[in-house]
Amino acid sequence: MIEEKDKTYSDVINDIKQDINQTQLDIMINANISLVNLYYRIGKVLYDK
Repeated sequence: MIEEKDKTYSDVINDIKQDINQTQLDIMINANISLVNLYYRIGKVLYDK
């Protein structure tokens, strides 16, 4: 791993891009989990009626 003080501008930009991409992936996963939970609750309400 490159030490912080030895990183080039390109390395820093690549780290930022990687962080953005990982955050976007985390958001998509959490959104999908929330949607599945919502659909489950809707199905349960409809099934119970």
